[in-house]
Amino acid sequence: MPFTAAIRAATRPVHVREDFAALPWIALHSKALWLPVLITLLSFGAILATNGSDLSLLLFQYFIATPAIGGVFLAGFLAPRASWLLGAIVGLVAAICYSILVIAFPSTLFQAATPTFEQAREVALVALVMSPLFGALLA
Repeated sequence: MPFTAAIRAATRPVHVREDFAALPWIALHSKALWLPVLITLLSFGAILATNGSDLSLLLFQYFIATPAIGGVFLAGFLAPRASWLLGAIVGLVAAICYSILVIAFPSTLFQAATPTFEQAREVALVALVMSPLFGALLA
């Protein structure tokens, strides 16, 4: 299959109203939302519990750091519909976890030099904007 035909086959139009209406059903009847959110929260907890061990930092890179590729892709693969919306929600959860880590627990992520509060706040604001946006696009 040519590349352009594959792109056309992989994309579907966005139905915003119908996707928002289907969100409660998707949240209750599929793993597309709760599994990536749970993995993101478990990754967040692992970082706090282990004070930034190698495995928890690997989980951080896939499920929390902007863009949160692991959770967003998982939401997109599992979504029966509204994958863009689920990706945005998972991206927002990851951005909140990232913001908490950068502002409240910077030493768990940055062993060499911790950022100042202003730098951490800027990073958190960028994460809160970019992670849901990229989540919607990548899912």
